[in-house]
Amino acid sequence: TRDFKEMELGSITRKASELFEDFLTPIVITVIFFALKYMFRFLIPLEQYPPQLAVTILITRTVVVRLASLGVVIISLYGAAQCTDTDRDPTCHNCIKGKACW
Repeated sequence: TRDFKEMELGSITRKASELFEDFLTPIVITVIFFALKYMFRFLIPLEQYPPQLAVTILITRTVVVRLASLGVVIISLYGAAQCTDTDRDPTCHNCIKGKACW
């Protein structure tokens, strides 16, 4: 039973690691977005920008971060969609072995 529990724990750890890896991109984008939000919230009063310039800076920051996150997601999806013949599962048409056949 001890070997079975160790095997089960290893399987759970591996699955958790795969799940974390799958969600790593959105987590990093969210952390960067919030970090920039608080950084600009601190810098704008410190620099004493006029309200119109502050709004322009905040809108520009939001648009740039959103476009950058969209670019990261597109690059990640493109990288996941590309595969070589060595990555291809011979019994299926997808590239990732061990994933559902589609």
